[in-house]
Order: sequence, then C-alpha cells, then structure tokens
Amino acid sequence: MPVIKIQTNKALSEDQTKELLAATSRKASEWLNKPEAYVQVVLETSTAMMFAGSTEPSILIEVRSLGFSGHSMGEISSSLCILIHAHLNVPEDRIFINFFDIERSNWGWNGKTFA
Repeated sequence: MPVIKIQTNKALSEDQTKELLAATSRKASEWLNKPEAYVQVVLETSTAMMFAGSTEPSILIEVRSLGFSGHSMGEISSSLCILIHAHLNVPEDRIFINFFDIERSNWGWNGKTFA
C-alpha cells in the first residue's frame, strides 16, 4: 500500500530512472515493514520546479501509507534524503518530504477499500 511519489526538475537517463525506482521500492518495503509487492513508486522528472528562488535541482517527495504508527518519520526522512542524494546528487537541503497517513477506508485497491 505504500506509495512514494518523487518529483524533480532534474532530467534522468533511463538507467538512472530504473535504478532509483528499484532502490526506492526496496527501501520503502524495509522502512514501512510492508511486502515490496504492495509498494508503488512514482517518479516524475524534468518537472518545472523552483525552490528558494532557484531552478537548481530540487525534489519533492510524497510518502503515503496505511498506518505510520510505530515508524519514525525522522528516520525515513533521513534515509530517503541519503538515498536520493546518492542516486541523483541533489543536496539534501533541496529535498522536501511530505508524509500522509491514509485512513484504511480512504485507500482503494482491487475494487475495494482496506476498511
């Protein structure tokens, strides 16, 4: 059920895209203790984006999941920044992360909700 959406104004090669998607999927499974079979990662590159008055590379990440209880947002934030910086060489102070704890009744899959 976890979804990680990464938006960046940086252009990526096909190999960079595949590597980042795979690494993020594996890590999300670990961070949130969910089977990777349920993890979805969305990557939007070359997005028109400005941060702090600059169009230098920056990133916005949204992490959505059912039930974050028992998980440290600080640890996930730190790990995500390290992962993104390692793959894209974007400074960690140009990465924003939003966390969304979705109610089970507000998440649909396979024609049903998780309520």
